[in-house]
Amino acid sequence: MESKKWRDVAESDYRPYKHYVDKQMLPVVVCTLAHRVEGVMHITYHHRALDILCGPEPFLPITLAKIYDLATGTLITERDFVAINKSQIVVLYETGTPFSKGEEPGLESAQGSVVQQEPDSRSGEQPDASPKPANE
Repeated sequence: MESKKWRDVAESDYRPYKHYVDKQMLPVVVCTLAHRVEGVMHITYHHRALDILCGPEPFLPITLAKIYDLATGTLITERDFVAINKSQIVVLYETGTPFSKGEEPGLESAQGSVVQQEPDSRSGEQPDASPKPANE
């Protein structure tokens, strides 16, 4: 069997999208010692943010990032993409449910009302299904 030359592969079989991996977008907040970053992690289906955080890659990619000063809470900058060194992360938490491209994200509103609430395991009561503003 004759081996193909790169030129032959490039002209016939090469498709850059051939190895595309479909991912879900997960809204997150990442805190370092100096900054709070709100943005979107891209995770493969059936994976968690923890799986990415514990993975071998040294940086955590975040898209649609808003970077705030942790001490004052003021917005420093907005970027389409940032890479955060995992060794600098103090806290990472999800602020919504994973969603696919073209879907609406399940985020917390600007007033701080929660879209989905978990039942209180201490009292055994189910929470009210309607979101409530934080100032009530």
